Order: sequence, then structure tokens, then C-alpha cells
Amino acid sequence: MVKIFIDPGHGGTDSGAAANGLIEKSLTLQVGLNMRTILMNEYEDVQVQMSRTTDTFIPLDTRAQMARNWGADGFVAVHFNKFNGAANGIETFRHTNSSASVPFQRALHTAVKSQMERFRPITDRGLKSANFAVLRGTYQSMVSVLTESLFLDNSRDAALLKTPGVIQAIARGHAEGVASYFHLRKKTDDPEEGEIMYPNSPTLRNAFENYLSDAVNRGIVDKKWLDEYRNRRLSLSDALALKVLIDAAPPSENVPATHAEAWRKAEEAGVLNGERPNGPLTRAQFATAANRMGLLDKTQ
Repeated sequence: MVKIFIDPGHGGTDSGAAANGLIEKSLTLQVGLNMRTILMNEYEDVQVQMSRTTDTFIPLDTRAQMARNWGADGFVAVHFNKFNGAANGIETFRHTNSSASVPFQRALHTAVKSQMERFRPITDRGLKSANFAVLRGTYQSMVSVLTESLFLDNSRDAALLKTPGVIQAIARGHAEGVASYFHLRKKTDDPEEGEIMYPNSPTLRNAFENYLSDAVNRGIVDKKWLDEYRNRRLSLSDALALKVLIDAAPPSENVPATHAEAWRKAEEAGVLNGERPNGPLTRAQFATAANRMGLLDKTQ
């Protein structure tokens, strides 16, 4: 069971940013509540807790402590931005010392941006790091991020935030980012075969994921199969069929970088003919290569 802690920024006497008729504390709460609903209603094996569900003030260190005490696996602080009226777009933060949170940060950032761009192109301000209090108090116990979705004092961003459906889209982006990182399975995605290809052992799970990823990179199978496996939707029968397909495919023609120089020299010396660099070597082929190197000639 994955435990996600949602922290809608500000609240109560702390309004956060305010401009163009928008108040940050209200927007963050809307996003947080919608995000919780999406995760709980659409995904399996996930629990959600929030720092606040009403317009109330909670100290920053208390928010972080709540997440730690609950034993959260992931922490998401929801915020909106304000600067000089010209700055616009989205940015996502992790703690300065938390390299472990980078994949989580990237998943959230990408999903939120994707959802928002259903309405119009969004300025991508990138993945950033900072020593924010809620991140400082959580990053050593869980993956944690703080999102900044648009600038309230930018006229175009403010207009977008007032567009029907945008707040829900931002919430969905947050939820989908969490689901992507933690490989949450959607409740509606029940494979016809009834059995899921998802080993209990993390070592085996990672090995099969790498196996599929390599096949995708080699162009043998479509990336959708890798995504289905990561999201726990790949049926056992499809996994077996994919293995047959992948194992029957010819080896890659790309020479690994660590062997490139030796391969080049072998070709230039006429020891090998430059074909099938990753194919198996039979005894007959070994004998031919040895003969070309003069290893089989009788010494006088």
C-alpha cells in the first residue's frame, strides 16, 4: 500500500500569493482535494492523507511532522507562484540534498505540464531545488516535491487558472505523476486474463523491466508494453508472448562502447567479418577466427 501525503500550501491567516482576483490558499486546497479524490477513486493500493482539508493555518514544521509520523512514501506540497507580473509557467522543486526525489519530481512536473497543455502551451521553468521548510522536514524520510503551477500575478496565467477545468486538470496532473512514479494500477484496468505479470521480488521486477526496456530501445516491441508493466496492467499471458517475440528477435547490431575498439581491430585484421557483433560464437566460428589469427599453424 502506497501512502501519499498532500500538503495544500498556506491556509487560514496565511493567504499566500494573491493577484488578479486569485488567492493561493484557496487554489492549493482545491487542487489538493481534487487530487485526493482522483487517487482514491481511480487507483488501487493507495492511501492519502492531507495536512489540511479546510481553510486553516498549520505551521510548516507541523506539516512535515504529520507526513513523517504517518509514514508517508511520498509528499506533495501544492503551491502557486507570484513574482513580477512578467514571470509565468510552472516549476517543480525538490530539496537541495535530495537526489533521491529527482525521479518523483520529474514525474510530477511532466504530468502536470501535460495536463495543463491541453488548454494552451505552458512555459516550462524546469526542475529546481531549494531548502524549503516542508521539503527539509520530509526529504530524508520519503520522496518529496513542491509544485508551483503558474503565476497568479501574470495576466495570461491568471486567465488560464480561471478557465473551467484547469484546476481539475492540475489536480489530475499531480495524481497522474504520483501514479506514474509509484506504478499505481488503475481500478478500471483489469486484464482479461486475470493474472498480472508483477513479481513480488524487487530484483525480479527490475530485471523484467530492464528486459522490456532494452527491447523497446531495440525497436522490437512498442513502449506501451513497458508502460503497462510499470503500471501493473500487463497480463501474464501477454508477458509470455512478449518474451517469445523478444527472444526470437536477432541480436542488436550495435557494438557496445566497451568493445568498440577491439571490434574495429578484429575487423581490420580480418579476424572477424563485421557481422552480428552480439551474436553467439559457435565452436566452428571460433576455429575459423583462431585460424585467421594463425593460432592453428604448426610451429617449426
